[in-house]
Amino acid sequence: MGLSISASAAIIFVASVIVFSNLLAAFDNFEQALVDARRESQDRQDGVLHDRISITAVDAENRTVTLLNEGTETLSISSLDLFLNGTLSGDAIVSTSVDGSTSTNIWFPLETLVITVNVSLNDTLIRVVDANGVAAYH
Repeated sequence: MGLSISASAAIIFVASVIVFSNLLAAFDNFEQALVDARRESQDRQDGVLHDRISITAVDAENRTVTLLNEGTETLSISSLDLFLNGTLSGDAIVSTSVDGSTSTNIWFPLETLVITVNVSLNDTLIRVVDANGVAAYH
């Protein structure tokens, strides 16, 4: 009878160690996911704090909107959203150029972006929103 009790105790101990190690791994994965989510949230908040764009000119005759990146964040042109009279109008964009270069998708701080559209800009409400949700109005 003593051997069977010892064997049962050993089996229960080994099973407890296995269960505890699995629980520890699960909690570690959960904690790492939580840390990653907090880091991503902080990065987004930093992006909003350091991000500022403004519309500096609208040329209705040439159908261009000129913007200035006044923040300290480098922005992606492809992540910009253009709203004309409250309607998302990304398909109205004919071309973009940053300080005269049409071959870039990167918009550095203090650079000027010119967006050319294929619709009339006369009496048009214009809103440009970047990936961080920061907007410029005209």
